Order: sequence, then structure tokens, then C-alpha cells
Amino acid sequence: MKKTTTSLKFLLDANFSPITAVFLRNLGFDATSILEQKLHYLSDEEVVKKAKKEGKIGIIRVRTKNQTPEHVNEILKKFLESSKLKADFGKQLVVIKETEIRILG
Repeated sequence: MKKTTTSLKFLLDANFSPITAVFLRNLGFDATSILEQKLHYLSDEEVVKKAKKEGKIGIIRVRTKNQTPEHVNEILKKFLESSKLKADFGKQLVVIKETEIRILG
């Protein structure tokens, strides 16, 4: 996948490795990890509030049996290449499973 320039901003919850934040930044996205910010103690509700305040998409979970950063990054890459990305996510939340993507307002 080539590097992109986009206004999409991602706030990655504590279940994501900081490696995934680096992966997204290398693709040209604004990506921040809760773990990088040492905010792992935030509740899901607080993460949602923070994501909305910062105008970021808060990805709460990539639901897959294999949670290695490499596998999660591959799933994210597929999401980013999909037509779903063309939607205006604004300050919504995205929950990604291997077989579906849910966008929550």
C-alpha cells in the first residue's frame, strides 16, 4: 500500500500495540496510541471522549483470534484499502472484525 495523505486520524486503544501506530504513521496517517501516551488506564468511554475531542476515529477493537501486531496491521491495511474508507467517518468509532466492519456514531 502506498503512503497516503488523508485527514483521517486514529486513536488506538490499549489493546493495540504501539507497533500498529507506527505502521499507520508510516502509511501517512495521523495515528496515536493510548499506550504511547501512557493512558492505558482510561475506560472505553474515556477513550471515546478523547477520540471525539481530538477529531479522531477511535478504533476500539480489531476482533481476531490472532492478535499479533503483524496480523492486526494486515487487517487494518485491508480496511484502509476498502470502499468503507471513502465514507465520512468524522468522529465516529470503528470496530473491525475479520469478516465485518461496524461504524458507530
